[in-house]
Amino acid sequence: MQKRKSIDGLRLETHRIRNSIVPALLTALSIGVVAYMLSVASLDIRAHTGLSVLIFASFASSAFLLFMLPRSKTARPARFVKSYIIAALLGYLGALSIAVIGEYAAIIIIIFVVAMLLPLFDAGHPPAVGIAFAFMLFGVGYAELVLVALGIALLLAMRLLLERAVYIIEEDVESIGRRERRGADRYK
Repeated sequence: MQKRKSIDGLRLETHRIRNSIVPALLTALSIGVVAYMLSVASLDIRAHTGLSVLIFASFASSAFLLFMLPRSKTARPARFVKSYIIAALLGYLGALSIAVIGEYAAIIIIIFVVAMLLPLFDAGHPPAVGIAFAFMLFGVGYAELVLVALGIALLLAMRLLLERAVYIIEEDVESIGRRERRGADRYK
């Protein structure tokens, strides 16, 4: 009995280590790919153009939420996608409205509308607001909309990989914990 318990304890610790390394690795890889995409799209983050820095910051925050805090409400894939779509479209409209109502009025109105719509559509993923602001402030075109769509697809694909690599393992860890508790209960 003691040998079995030590094997399960070792397996439990191995799963815990893997469940922290895999999400951190996916976070780093996704941010590296987004940085590369920004560079290829001539939105090099090292040039400090502003737009690329804000897009990068939004995706970096999203990656952390999606991979390192996967069970939080804001990390749900549906919320992530809806929030970025809403924010990108409103940011694009905000960029068009600047010529009519001015930059600061557009910022106030669009961020207010984004902040109102995200909870309304159950799309509470805060980093997306940065996309609306970036799009509005720097007057984006279709290329940036495509870039954000590619970033969303990339993060979703990596999130699916996380679910396949880690979540199933967590179920195994929970069953190991239940077995250990049942074993301990027998000796009370």
